Amino acid sequence: WTFGLDSVTRPVLNRAAVDWHTDFFALLHAAGIGACVSFSQELVRPPDDPPSAVWIQRFADGTPVVTATGYSDLNSSQIAWGAAVEAYMAQAYIEMGTLMQTAGLPVRLQFGEVGWWFQTGGSPASMAFYDADTAAAAVTALGRALAPFASPTSAASVNAYADANFLRARLAGYVAAVQATVLATLSGALFEVLWPLDVNDPVTAPLCLYVDLP
Repeated sequence: WTFGLDSVTRPVLNRAAVDWHTDFFALLHAAGIGACVSFSQELVRPPDDPPSAVWIQRFADGTPVVTATGYSDLNSSQIAWGAAVEAYMAQAYIEMGTLMQTAGLPVRLQFGEVGWWFQTGGSPASMAFYDADTAAAAVTALGRALAPFASPTSAASVNAYADANFLRARLAGYVAAVQATVLATLSGALFEVLWPLDVNDPVTAPLCLYVDLP
């Protein structure tokens, strides 16, 4: 989790994070061990203020997607795929990758649950596809509001798959944009996408897919 996120200040990694990872990467390099870095899409107290600043995934009734951290009353928030988040996450990956480069490690980065970890909630129940940015983009792309998806088993074929294809393209665009920004800055970096079956069925699925964009 990231606590006390500042969406404006750069660098995004604070002194403690930089010092810890600098030491960790140096130890790995000395031991001849590589690393792969991934950032969670769960943040604590992100600067969410829709419609101007959209950070948190929301159910169809507007309820934010949160999970108890176990620390006091703090909750982590599942993060949406808007422009503000895209810029922040790309910067975080660049800064961490730079620390890896400085330590002499190959830069290996990863997108994990962002592609497939979505919850059901709200009343009536829905999937978490309805933040202000996604809702507005759906109206632009489809000419109407996004169809209601009540659960992971809802039919993707609704409206001849138009809504499901819109969501797929939006997520793919977010991932590709972050990758492109990072790889344009970090020469020689590898940026993998971890698919659900990589975790849930590792015997029959490849362990990872590295995407090296031009």
